[in-house]
Amino acid sequence: MKFYKLILFMSLIFVLMALFIIQKNHGSNNYKHASKQVSVLTPYSSIIKGILKADHNNRPLSGVELYLARHIGTEKDAPIYGLDPGSAPHTITEDDGSFVFVDVPEGRYVIVIWNPFNSFVIIDQNSGKEIVIEAKSNKIYDIGVLFVPQFLMR
Repeated sequence: MKFYKLILFMSLIFVLMALFIIQKNHGSNNYKHASKQVSVLTPYSSIIKGILKADHNNRPLSGVELYLARHIGTEKDAPIYGLDPGSAPHTITEDDGSFVFVDVPEGRYVIVIWNPFNSFVIIDQNSGKEIVIEAKSNKIYDIGVLFVPQFLMR
């Protein structure tokens, strides 16, 4: 009887280790090594994509952390945004400057470059105003190329 308990115990450990290895290698959402990025719409959400470049030399900006902040409204002509880095949609730009926000809930958003020491809303170079995106369910928004002053990236 002890022999069967030992075999059962060892089998359980083996299964748990196998599940841990599978989860570690395949269960994450990190597809950095995938050959092609695929974005899939889910119900009640949208996708927002674009490219981030430096305005002075047109070079792509890679590794930049981007967040979507809720555009709440304006007060005395000043825009009001809400950003909780722990729950806001976020992404990091690729080597070519491209970015994709997936599973974006409906709402009005602005794109924010954020880090613990500094953050700023990306402004349209032509109008001088923030770019407000009105995200609706089951839509893909390609906002094109966004240019950012290089001095803000330091």
